[in-house]
Amino acid sequence: MKTPDKRNPWFKFYGRDWRSSPKLRLCSFAARGLWADLLTLMHESVHPGFLLIEGVVPSVKQIAALIGGSEKEIRTLLAELDATNVYSMTGQPMAADVQALIPEGMPTGVMLSRRMVRDDAKARRDKANGGRGGNPRLNPE
Repeated sequence: MKTPDKRNPWFKFYGRDWRSSPKLRLCSFAARGLWADLLTLMHESVHPGFLLIEGVVPSVKQIAALIGGSEKEIRTLLAELDATNVYSMTGQPMAADVQALIPEGMPTGVMLSRRMVRDDAKARRDKANGGRGGNPRLNPE
């Protein structure tokens, strides 16, 4: 688990992927803006990629307060993002590779960015391999 002082202040954002994602393109401009804000909150989570604020699952009311929208508006936009499968929720069906990356003890009902969870796992794997001398296929020990 990363600690806040060791976390990168930035995260990878693939502009081409953002613009070409069919799931996002089906969403309104407002829903895409909400998703961008949620991604920044997920990046700042103790578990990158999971929407947790100080380790707690935020309510729609709390998300609205953090982002600056009304509770009704946020609820509507979240439903739009959900309808196009932009995000996943713990406790619901998802890709097996992402399911395997959910930390033990993570509560049910936590929104997550599949891409961010995968990217964080890869970064941690790469860091561990670097600490052991690099590419594990070239230096298996």
